[in-house]
Amino acid sequence: MDIKQILLIVGAGSAHEGAMSVAAALAQRFGAVVQGVCLFHEPAATVADSFAVGRLGIEAVLEHRDTMVRELAAPAEATFRATVTAQGLSAGWEAREAAAWCDALVMRARLADLVVISEPGRDGLLRAAVERVLMESGAACLIIPAKCASATPFRHIALGWNRSREARRAIGDSMSLLKEAADVTVVVVGDQPDADPTDEALVSLLLRHGVNARLRPVACDSRRVDHALLDEAAAVGADLLVMGAFGHSRAAETILGGATRTVLSGAPLPVLLSR
Repeated sequence: MDIKQILLIVGAGSAHEGAMSVAAALAQRFGAVVQGVCLFHEPAATVADSFAVGRLGIEAVLEHRDTMVRELAAPAEATFRATVTAQGLSAGWEAREAAAWCDALVMRARLADLVVISEPGRDGLLRAAVERVLMESGAACLIIPAKCASATPFRHIALGWNRSREARRAIGDSMSLLKEAADVTVVVVGDQPDADPTDEALVSLLLRHGVNARLRPVACDSRRVDHALLDEAAAVGADLLVMGAFGHSRAAETILGGATRTVLSGAPLPVLLSR
């Protein structure tokens, strides 16, 4: 994947320094530009708003709404201008209402090489928007934790491999990052720690692409697969986890709380997801 256009998605009400720094660092590294989008919740109407009468009253309500939106987006916009615009990396900035702009956001993501997203955590509307981007855009999505420590260029990468189409897609989408990493650990989590011959074949393929890859078969040991994968990423000192997104049906993800939802709720390190 050659990265030239990055879409940055953040929520209103926070500065999102980690996601901004990572997007800017990747843009500098690959000669890309960053398009920033701040998603906000529609401000709740006040009691006074409900008594607005006539043109002047309606205009006052709309002006008050716009002021609240600007205030919500102000921390993120200030950080974007200081982190991205000041370095000549900006392709624009805009604030949009999360629920109403999902369709346009998906299309915007399709026109980017990489989508960098500040972790939505437990914010239901933002998570719904992010999940739609993951499910429908076809773009690789890099989720940045709220407490991302730095914008290092991902020198140690853990690659989650379960032999699925989604995992293979993630490899292709992250190849530029994999090639530049000092080491890449292919983590295979299962009931038995013995490696499958196809896992060794994947490592050989990565080596032929110039990726310094090694295999790490891991037993679940009564852990959920997503927890085991995150544990192993920490154990090898990874600063990025690459994995496929929504490898099961949406119904299974909802019932079982799959690895993708765990990542969106709060992974301890950046995670690149592809579907």
